[in-house]
Amino acid sequence: MTESNKPVDPDLERILRRKAEFEAPESPERVAERKRNSARCGHVKRKLREGKRLEGELLEFAISVVDPRTGIPEKLRAGQKLDDYEMHLMFDMYLLHARLA
Repeated sequence: MTESNKPVDPDLERILRRKAEFEAPESPERVAERKRNSARCGHVKRKLREGKRLEGELLEFAISVVDPRTGIPEKLRAGQKLDDYEMHLMFDMYLLHARLA
């Protein structure tokens, strides 16, 4: 039992201990970079949902995570609205993978 009186799964504890043994702690710089990328993804997603044009650093970031063969970078540069499928690609594929990378 833990401090909160919840039963603890011994297998889960063993797995978590083993995982901690093999994972190296992240440097503060890497943590800051991941937070920065995650925030950028959130900003891009919000602006696209609101139908606003991406500019400057956000535009360059969005273009850097998108496959250039899709035609999405050209639409982003021109400030054109993305169709539903392109929005799906941006949100559920490109930005999600950029956030997790």
